[in-house]
Amino acid sequence: MHSTLDILLTGISDDVAETLISSIQKESLTMEMLLSCFDPSSETWWVNIKAKEVPVPLSESLWSVLTECFQFHGQTRGLFDVGLKACKTREEVLHDPRNIGMKTIILDERFHTVKFESSQSGFDFGAIGKGLLLRQIDKILDGFEVKNGFISFGGSSILTRGHHPHGGSWPIGLRSALGDLPIFYMNNHSASFSRTFPEGTDDCVGHIINPLSGMPVKTNRLAAILCECPVKAEVLSTAFIAAPFEDAKTMAENFKPSRAYLYEYDDTILKRAFRYDP
Repeated sequence: MHSTLDILLTGISDDVAETLISSIQKESLTMEMLLSCFDPSSETWWVNIKAKEVPVPLSESLWSVLTECFQFHGQTRGLFDVGLKACKTREEVLHDPRNIGMKTIILDERFHTVKFESSQSGFDFGAIGKGLLLRQIDKILDGFEVKNGFISFGGSSILTRGHHPHGGSWPIGLRSALGDLPIFYMNNHSASFSRTFPEGTDDCVGHIINPLSGMPVKTNRLAAILCECPVKAEVLSTAFIAAPFEDAKTMAENFKPSRAYLYEYDDTILKRAFRYDP
């Protein structure tokens, strides 16, 4: 997934750690072969080619992922969308929102097939893939009865268990040129951080597409989600970047994360902020 997976576990033997890491590596490869839209040996890569022509039967694993993604699509008012592969360019290209995304993708419940109604449709699971793998890793940790640990996936997706060796929690914060976010004190939690523009670059074209407009998001935003589920954390942090503030409020009330923040900036000056801290 083009990211580094850093794992810190305490209270286990070297032998257990070696076996556990091997299990995580196998699960990572399985997920990559299922969801990568860049690797010709992955199922998603072939679906993106074939489904433009004919209905394509899916494996049970990919079918399960897609049905979950469609649920999130509805729960975020269409702002979470894994059907925007053809829109992921580095150019400010206007796409007709009627002909892109999951609204143009047909799932057949009976035969578990998928068909693209638009040539501009295609799957890109970048907005949820890290969360899906972290959820599987969490199950692996359960199997090895790991009580305390910290896992960072690319620095933007975090999974924790138990507590820090020298404290009652894992304190996590995100430092940015836009300012520091509030600290998340994590135990058995997940966190996801998203930005419109990658930190430390001069990009002026956002990497997150607004599926309702067909354009990259250009507003300078930063989202932070603390949640029990790593998948929901990823979905919300992505959807928040494109969401009107009133929709972010509604989504937070529906998903009920532990905490959620959305910041909007003019250069480095904070213009407005949304906080969900029940």
